[in-house]
Amino acid sequence: MEHRHYERIVQDKSFHFAGHIVGGIHRQPNDYVNLVLTRQLLRSGTPMRAIVEEAFGGHSRTDFVANLAVTAKEARETGYWVRLIRETGPHTQQALGDRLKECAGLARMLSSIILTTRSKPAAGADSGPRPDNPKPRTQYSELPGT
Repeated sequence: MEHRHYERIVQDKSFHFAGHIVGGIHRQPNDYVNLVLTRQLLRSGTPMRAIVEEAFGGHSRTDFVANLAVTAKEARETGYWVRLIRETGPHTQQALGDRLKECAGLARMLSSIILTTRSKPAAGADSGPRPDNPKPRTQYSELPGT
């Protein structure tokens, strides 16, 4: 599986995103509602890098796509919690806006990788004519006189 060119980018972005989530939570007030919301944010925003690592260490293409799909879901869920926290509390709007942009960027990147991976033929798949039928058939090759 050829994914080395974007592997490092996804790893770095997901790691930095988790760090930003943790850092932002440390600066939040400790009231009950905020504690519950930030706990949810922490649960959805920090495991992304770990799941990305699982994806790139997967045994199959299906494993890879499934793990990246889980990571994309986590990114979307994290976006929800960031929006909810932003709308319901006295937080730094700029920092939360930055987290939303990061989150959306991660989700788009992961979705793009998934779509690209699904659209490419599997490694070792034969895309050309088979040796027992060297000439590919077309709809016209069966017409009389061709």
